[in-house]
Amino acid sequence: MNYLFAFGCPRSGTTALGHVLNRHPSVALGIERFKHIAMSRRVTEFGPDLFEQARFLDIRHDDTNTTRQNEHLAQKFASGRPIRIIGDKIPRLYHRMTQLRSVFPEAQLVVIFRDPLDVALSW
Repeated sequence: MNYLFAFGCPRSGTTALGHVLNRHPSVALGIERFKHIAMSRRVTEFGPDLFEQARFLDIRHDDTNTTRQNEHLAQKFASGRPIRIIGDKIPRLYHRMTQLRSVFPEAQLVVIFRDPLDVALSW
């Protein structure tokens, strides 16, 4: 399995980027699927086991607060098309770059940049 993580400054378009990446039939990208794990003291739990199909589709309240945005994942796996790339979109994941690279050394990282003034005005 190949891993993909998308991140950037909050309000920079990371969710839109995640939706675009999910348009590919071989990509299953969570939308802040494991943000409560990755961005907390539980970061040591953020590893490949979370991205095994059964666990990835088992959305728990202590994983995320974006349950509805991840409902598409079950449909994607049920389509019968092979999922070759799996991952998560978590805006502030850049805070965990060292841990991310040590646990997922071969992962592809997609970073989105947006003009800081536009980000500020979007709030």
